[in-house]
Amino acid sequence: MRGVVYDSLLMAPIEGATVIGSSAGQDASSQVTTDRLGRFVLVSVLPLQRIAAYHESLEVLGVSALSAARPTATGPWQVALSTPSAETIWTRLCSGRRPRDGRGGIVFGTVRRAVDSLPVAAAQLELQWEDIRAMRRPSDTAAVYAAVTTRSNAEGIFAFCGVQEFGQSGIVASAGSSRSAGVLIPADLRPVRRIDLRKL
Repeated sequence: MRGVVYDSLLMAPIEGATVIGSSAGQDASSQVTTDRLGRFVLVSVLPLQRIAAYHESLEVLGVSALSAARPTATGPWQVALSTPSAETIWTRLCSGRRPRDGRGGIVFGTVRRAVDSLPVAAAQLELQWEDIRAMRRPSDTAAVYAAVTTRSNAEGIFAFCGVQEFGQSGIVASAGSSRSAGVLIPADLRPVRRIDLRKL
């Protein structure tokens, strides 16, 4: 079986992903690593019924693996495993149209209690970043910061939509008299990032 593993957020293949194929009623029967173009070839004595790809870059989205099941019992099977695009994630988490001015970024995740990992509902969250769009001239040296706020839902899930797509940012969560430690989110080429917070 031939296939490819692709990162739709970076618009690039995923090199070094571990791809595992399994047959019906059997444990993993074939395992390979993708090449620099994200390609792989799985060889198995038994017909492969399911494949899964694992890579550290998937953790950015909180995705443990990309997987696919064989659509038909027989015949050749070529598959492309891909992360969701930024547009797809926007549709699922945000409202309206995704901005095209560099503010189409998404930061999402969960807020949980440090003591027992239970979700925190209605936590107040603030995301702040240095606004590179505000520095319009070479002489503009003073940093200008932008900030947005949101609240977690009943499952402790939150999403910031329409944030700066690239560059680092900082996030903090609070609920009542408790708050999380400030967390720095490193700069990333992907416009979508996940961060999970623990409320102290």
